[in-house]
Amino acid sequence: MITYDLFKPMYIEILKSFTMKSSILNDNDINEIFSLLHKRFSGELTSEQGEFQLRTLSEKIKGTINGKSYSNAISFIKCSISVYQEFQFKIASDHCPSFLYFVFCNQGNLMHRNPTESTFNPIYQHQTAVIKPNKHGLEFLIPKSPNTQLIILKIHPRLYLKKEKFNYKLNQKLLNI
Repeated sequence: MITYDLFKPMYIEILKSFTMKSSILNDNDINEIFSLLHKRFSGELTSEQGEFQLRTLSEKIKGTINGKSYSNAISFIKCSISVYQEFQFKIASDHCPSFLYFVFCNQGNLMHRNPTESTFNPIYQHQTAVIKPNKHGLEFLIPKSPNTQLIILKIHPRLYLKKEKFNYKLNQKLLNI
């Protein structure tokens, strides 16, 4: 006779995968992103001169998340967190296909995919990925890890290049992406 205890660990992992919630972050405004993260993980949220810092002590994620938007064209989020329950989130925006995301994983790893794909693509420690989302946005999955450090830099090439007229050849190459 097979007992429940034999399959309990597998059952718990399957149950977690069905109950894991995915957060949707609207990427039109960094203030809104940090408000949603604060609502999801609680903690102490501070904002000074457009720079945000969330120190979270939730049961799911502990650590610091910093971010700043330099204009409508460039913004970044830097995370130094301990993840106790894998965290999946989707970045959605009215202008999502227009952005490029540069993701650098300094410690730990994370995974990404376009919502129309079935599998996640890994970004390992010390790797950088340049990601262009589709019209449905972009999904990330941060697995359980005692120390995850990553930076997500978002650039809207056309808006940025309209503001900056310094290197014509580079600008033309970026516009063609």
